[in-house]
Amino acid sequence: MAKLALTFVSAALALHGTLAQVVIGFHGTNNNTAAIWQQQGNIARPPGSGGGESGADAELGPGLYVTDDPIIALAFANNNAQVNPGTTPRVCAISAISTPVWNTAVQKVFLPQNQQDIALIGDSATPAIKQRFENRRTRYINLVLPGVQASTTVRFSLFNAREGNGQLVLAPQIQELFRADCFVYNGGNLPGGFVGFPTFAYNSAATRTAWNIAPENLPAARTATAAFP
Repeated sequence: MAKLALTFVSAALALHGTLAQVVIGFHGTNNNTAAIWQQQGNIARPPGSGGGESGADAELGPGLYVTDDPIIALAFANNNAQVNPGTTPRVCAISAISTPVWNTAVQKVFLPQNQQDIALIGDSATPAIKQRFENRRTRYINLVLPGVQASTTVRFSLFNAREGNGQLVLAPQIQELFRADCFVYNGGNLPGGFVGFPTFAYNSAATRTAWNIAPENLPAARTATAAFP
């Protein structure tokens, strides 16, 4: 982890403490990764896993992808186990170690859906196009949250606009602020009192307010998109 990120994590926890965890969503993985996360007490890329992102693609930027819908997490868990022979699916409830840090110290933005003259959400196997999307997102965050570190800002978006469920990405630099509680899940009731979509939803007014998520800003999105054609 870079010195800047270590300073942020240490300072945030020192200022706000580590009590009162809050579940921020669900992530699908395999039993080996789940065991590593639970043993070490926080999220981190498993040794030997290489680079890349954790999710379908990096359409919000690099990092660990989390969803408010455990059924989506289950689909990714099943896929993860298929591409890692000898493993089994696990769904993990991802929690911020400190509710005050999550609510106030960690910066967050909701990215507008792609539409005419707006294209912030996306990824590509072509490096130049991939970087173009990230440059747009960085410019957008700088416009709506001046002075913050765009690379560590949590980005939200709708996952399926028709259904209303959502996703977020946690940048690698801040993943020490989060832990995982993993379990076998078959799509029924969640264990341990966890609540998922639609009762719990990123796109709800209550969640946006409680978590201090900067709302979509269409003029800023158009400016950011036009800056990197």
